[in-house]
Amino acid sequence: MAIVFHIIRFLPRVLLSRIVGALSELALPTSVHRIVIRGFVLLYRVNIDEIEKPISRYSTFGEFFCRNLKPNARLIGEGFVSPVDGVFRGVIPLQESSTVSVKESLFTLPVLLGSNDWAEPYRGGICYEFYLSPRHYHRVHMPCGGRIVASRYIHGDLWPVEDVTRTRVPYLFDRNRRIAIKIETEEHGECMLIMVGAFNVGRILTEFDDWSSPKTMPQETREYSNPADLRKGEKVGAFLLGSTVLFLFPRTQDCDARFFGKEVLVGESIFSK
Repeated sequence: MAIVFHIIRFLPRVLLSRIVGALSELALPTSVHRIVIRGFVLLYRVNIDEIEKPISRYSTFGEFFCRNLKPNARLIGEGFVSPVDGVFRGVIPLQESSTVSVKESLFTLPVLLGSNDWAEPYRGGICYEFYLSPRHYHRVHMPCGGRIVASRYIHGDLWPVEDVTRTRVPYLFDRNRRIAIKIETEEHGECMLIMVGAFNVGRILTEFDDWSSPKTMPQETREYSNPADLRKGEKVGAFLLGSTVLFLFPRTQDCDARFFGKEVLVGESIFSK
């Protein structure tokens, strides 16, 4: 694993991610892109029974990768629910006395969120981490109902977020490209959903705005005078290829420890209150 890390360390990660993104949008001959998609389905064991349309109707690999699911393929449970299909990596406590996350030095709040004022409400709070592998459905949904009052694009590197780099790259999520989304909720007050890019994730898309990374500026913030009011389970955005979603609460929450390290689906209840 150390050899793999050192190879990744010296790769031109952003450039390679751009190339992969461009290739994924190529309109190849129908016979070719069917072979590519079917090969991907077999390699990663993608469940094609739940996707919105047959493989033959996707014009590019990128379109297939950002696929939608059939209506009612996911049931929305009670309380706070998983925003993605992925692995629930668990809970990261955020220290009262410092904005530094202590778990594997994955991030510091002011850097992760782009400013001290955005970070301040979450001191003493908690962060839930979800990992999306290439085989997962890559749309991101609202884990609870709320109004999107602001969002911020933060430019960065594109380190992989798998275990081989997650445990070796200090402040990994501070380094990677990301979009932070500020949400006002009735149940939990202000919360933050962060879509973190990764190697080969050249684009992060949002449903409520025209964010479509990569951007040329290092950081841009948008506040909304007419906030999008989204119900629990509604779509927020999408990734191209695998990545990570973080969800920050301003206070600690009790969640079901059965889910730690396990696969979860969009809409699956993580905690009930």
